[in-house]
Amino acid sequence: ASCLVGSEMCIRDSIHFEGQISKFYFHINPVFVNSISKDFIGSKYSRSNLSARFDNAYLKYEQDNLYLKIGRSEVNWGATHSYSIIQSGLSPGYDHLGFNINFNNFEYELINGQLSSVEDEQLGRVKRFISAKKIKFILSDNFLFGFGDQIIYTGQHRSIELHYLNPFIPYFLSGLENEEEETVLDLSLIHISEPTRQE
Repeated sequence: ASCLVGSEMCIRDSIHFEGQISKFYFHINPVFVNSISKDFIGSKYSRSNLSARFDNAYLKYEQDNLYLKIGRSEVNWGATHSYSIIQSGLSPGYDHLGFNINFNNFEYELINGQLSSVEDEQLGRVKRFISAKKIKFILSDNFLFGFGDQIIYTGQHRSIELHYLNPFIPYFLSGLENEEEETVLDLSLIHISEPTRQE
């Protein structure tokens, strides 16, 4: 694919490797662009006018009401998978562990991952991490409600915090134990859609 940015031509191509073995599914998707387009894939590296990044590189396991994914992919996370303003799935993917389980009208989802790092002149490379969890109650095809929270945490020499994998403790309580920088988003989820009209 190609486009025109000012007077320069941007080029983007990708390759998809997908497959399934029993209940395991994998997807590997390298993306190649010229240097003018590297910001679109979240890359700062280019060589010989070429940049590359893996948009997707993950292994997924699904069985009945259980879902587990590890690797890199875009994340769509919010009240529904189709309409989300929290994580829309439009940003470059990041490496994460995702867990989802549902029973009848109940659904629980947990994500723990690492975002792109930031280079600081004084601190050097500063890592950024993200965790999110939510509970949804689906009362009908047109109405659901739930609640959850999401946290982005960072700091010099910081790594993944295991207490953010706890499925029950709110993040703002866990954050009180730390003195480093954290951003917590608490949310209530309500989704109402118009009933489908019968012809």
